[in-house]
Amino acid sequence: MLFQRRSWISRKKLWKYGFLVWFVGTCLIYRGANSQSTDAPKEPPMPAAAEAPMEPAAAPDPTKMPYDYKAPSIVTTEEKDGKKVEVTNFPDAEGAKAGTWATPSGPGDGDEKNGALTPAGLLDRINHNLFSINMIWVLICGALVMFMQFGFAAVETGLCRAKNSAHTSAMNFMIYPLGCIAFYVYGFGLGWGNWWNAPVPGTWYSPIGPGTVMLDKGYTIDQKVKNDKGEEEERKWSIVGTKGFFLADMEDVSVLCLFFFMMVFMDTTATIPTGTMCERWAWKNFILYGLWVALPYCIFAHWVWGGGWLAQTGKFLGWGHGAVDFAGSSVVHAMGGVIGLIGAIVIGPRIGKFKDGKPQAIPGHDVPMVVFGTFVLAFGWFGFNAGSSLSGTDLRISVVIVNTMLASVFAAFTTYLTLCVKGMKPDPTMLCNGMLAGLVA
Repeated sequence: MLFQRRSWISRKKLWKYGFLVWFVGTCLIYRGANSQSTDAPKEPPMPAAAEAPMEPAAAPDPTKMPYDYKAPSIVTTEEKDGKKVEVTNFPDAEGAKAGTWATPSGPGDGDEKNGALTPAGLLDRINHNLFSINMIWVLICGALVMFMQFGFAAVETGLCRAKNSAHTSAMNFMIYPLGCIAFYVYGFGLGWGNWWNAPVPGTWYSPIGPGTVMLDKGYTIDQKVKNDKGEEEERKWSIVGTKGFFLADMEDVSVLCLFFFMMVFMDTTATIPTGTMCERWAWKNFILYGLWVALPYCIFAHWVWGGGWLAQTGKFLGWGHGAVDFAGSSVVHAMGGVIGLIGAIVIGPRIGKFKDGKPQAIPGHDVPMVVFGTFVLAFGWFGFNAGSSLSGTDLRISVVIVNTMLASVFAAFTTYLTLCVKGMKPDPTMLCNGMLAGLVA
C-alpha cells in the first residue's frame, strides 16, 4: 500500500496535539517578535555638536528624475552641416546606445585625456553598468528557469509507470522546442509587442536597456471619457501587441534579453499539462498543443504584463495598481493549471485510477528521480522569482529569494506533519508535491 495507517491510536492523537502546539507556539513567537520591533522605545538621539542648525533637505519628488530625463526615441533628428537629418537609434544590436563602456582602450569620454570625464560621460558609464548588471542577472535567471525543464521531466517521468516513461520524458523534452518556435513566430509579438506603453510613471525606464522602446505597437480599443476636472481624455485599452512577430527588425540587445526570459516563462506554463495528461495523451495531439499553447498564454500575459487592459485598470479606473503579478502566479501557474484541468476533464482519468468510484493510487516507478527533480525545480525557482525583478541592481532580490526558500521548506514540513496527523507514513512523493505547492504559492 502507498499509505499505511498506524494502528496505535494514541500516537495519532500525540501528533495532532504536537502539531497544534507547534503551530500556536510559532504564531506567538512571530507576534512577540513583531511587537518588540514596533513597540520597543527608541533610544534618544545623541546631542548634536554646537553648530549652526541646518535646514532639513527637501524630500525628493518621486515623479521627477534627479536629472533631465529624456525617454529614448527610435528615431531622432540631428543637425549636420546645417541640415536636419533623421538618425535611427534602434534596434541596437551592439548595445552602443545603452551608455558607454568603461574600458581604457575604448573611445569613450575621458579615455584618451586624463581628467576629461564630464558628469554626462560619467552618467553614461553608470547607466551602462546598470544595464549590464541587470541584463546578466536576467539572462542567468532565465537559464535557471530553462533548467527547470529537467526538473519537470524528472518529477513527471518518475511519477508515471515504467511502461510510459519514454512517452512522458519525450513530451517534456519536445515542449521546449515546440513552445519556443510558437513564441518566436507569434507569441512574443502578441504578448509584448506593446510593452513600452505599459501603464507606468512617466519617468520609468526599462531596466534592461533603452532598446525596448521598439515594443510600441498594439491593437487598442479607444475610449473618450471626461476626467474629474471635466476635461476630455482618451483611453487606449490595449488588447494584444502587434509588433515583434518572428523578431522582425528586433535585433536589439534589450529586446532579445526580454524575449529569452519571457520565453522560458511561457515554457513553464506549457509543461504543466504534460504532467496532468501523462500516460494517455496522443502524440500528434500533443504536437498541436505545443504549437498552440503560446496563443492563450501570450494574450493573457499581454493583459497583465504587456501593458494590457487588466494592468490599465489601475491607471484608467483608479483600481489601485491594476492587475499585478510579480512572478507568474496567474500568468504562469494559473494558466497552466487551467489548461491542464480542462485537458484532464476532456481526456479522462488513467485506466485503473478509479474503482467503484473511489480513487486508487498508481505508484510511480522511480521515487528517487522524483526527489532529484524536485530539488532541481527548487533551485531553478530562485531564478524564476528573483529574476522577475528584471533588475540585478534591485537589492530586494534577496527578500524574494529568502521568501521563496522559506515557502518551500515550510510547505514540505507542513506536508510531513499533515501525513503524521492523518496516521500515514511520510511518503516522499507527497513531500515533494508539498514543496512544489509552497513554491507555486
